Amino acid sequence: MVQNPEHDRIIDGLSYLSILFAPVLFPLIVWLISAHGSMTRYHARRALFLHLVPILMLFFGTAMFMPLALFSFPGPGSSAGAWIGIPIMIAAIVVDLGLVIYNIVLGVRILMGNDQ
Repeated sequence: MVQNPEHDRIIDGLSYLSILFAPVLFPLIVWLISAHGSMTRYHARRALFLHLVPILMLFFGTAMFMPLALFSFPGPGSSAGAWIGIPIMIAAIVVDLGLVIYNIVLGVRILMGNDQ
């Protein structure tokens, strides 16, 4: 089988850019159907991890700290839950946005041919 580097580069770039249109699903499918040891499989696995981190982080952050932040509003005499929960949620959102931007940058770099 002859490999087409241009085709591979497009699939690799779309694995990262799929965070905008099919997060987790597209890199998972590419990872499952690509050949073992190929760069396409490497990029799909990396994109899948980079797509899962924001989703899991936001889910667990919300599940753990949102009840604390909602039921104990920061103010005089409030519990530490609000003072801890709100900054952690803000940090999780900032990290999530950073990872989305990082995925977009990686996808564009690969599509432009600057993959490493």
